[in-house]
Amino acid sequence: MKPLGQFDRDYADRMTKAMTGAMVEVAHDKATNVALLRNGEIYDALLTIMASILATSKKTDTPRGVRLMAEAMAKSLAKRIARCREEMKGKTMPFEVAEFTTAH
Repeated sequence: MKPLGQFDRDYADRMTKAMTGAMVEVAHDKATNVALLRNGEIYDALLTIMASILATSKKTDTPRGVRLMAEAMAKSLAKRIARCREEMKGKTMPFEVAEFTTAH
């Protein structure tokens, strides 16, 4: 593991894998052997986790800091969505997506 302050891709990848595994485990219905991934609830949970972590950062101590962090994350999210869509082209996904209107 790299020292704090240095981005560690391996650590990030392990966290992604662990979080994805946890979501599937929580969503798994043993009676039907199906994992129903409820997008709205997952978005809400991930935002709560992110907010909890960001609340400990000095970079988000001010409204301006929160806005700058949100803008940077929005740019990164847009790039990741585009990359994932490109990777999924022509593939059949083992799930369907149901849209939601709002978490609260």
